[in-house]
Amino acid sequence: MGPVKDVRDIYELAAHKVEAEGRGGLGDQFVFAEIFGEQEFQRETLRRASQGAGGRWLDWLSDTLGTSESPIPPNSTIKNMTTVPGQRYEYSMGLDYESRLFQTMTHSADDIEFIAYNSSTDLLSTHHSLPLFLPQDLQTAKSPFSYASPGNRSVESDPKRKTLLLPYSPNLDNLPDQQVDGTEVTWRDLPLATNTHSAAIPSLLHINGDKSLLTSWWPKL
Repeated sequence: MGPVKDVRDIYELAAHKVEAEGRGGLGDQFVFAEIFGEQEFQRETLRRASQGAGGRWLDWLSDTLGTSESPIPPNSTIKNMTTVPGQRYEYSMGLDYESRLFQTMTHSADDIEFIAYNSSTDLLSTHHSLPLFLPQDLQTAKSPFSYASPGNRSVESDPKRKTLLLPYSPNLDNLPDQQVDGTEVTWRDLPLATNTHSAAIPSLLHINGDKSLLTSWWPKL
């Protein structure tokens, strides 16, 4: 993901924009979008400035074919951006285009299906644009409930496991059993929230749209 220092630098710049440049009233999303936009603008400016004839021809061809990945529309002219000498604009910010890290739910609830990857019925009945496969990292990961055991309920640590265990809580430590009919539960056995357009399984769902999903989806998690 990158060093924590990079994230701190981004937040320091965001705070500066809010406090010194009066951007606070525009909202946090605008501030971070502006930081990202300035970075991408500078990247594209530098890329075009360093191009040779071959690079310009490839740009023209991709623009003509409609396959250009440039953030600036074809045939547009990059206007001079007011830059501050010595100011940093590169923050290594990127976008999670496929929602592999997290999925926002605003206008996106229909993109998500809960799929058990050991169920041919689930896989065949789901409307999806790409083939659906359980990612390699989940195939090799430990059982989803490998840390579900509360361990020794009388102490907070188990010397055999060399792992600090939280105090037992009857309200929280009621995760499903690690085994069903003597077989260890794997990630394939669980209904996993899947973006059926990108074939990604986001690790986090940000319910920032229809709040009723918190109730209707909770039993599926």
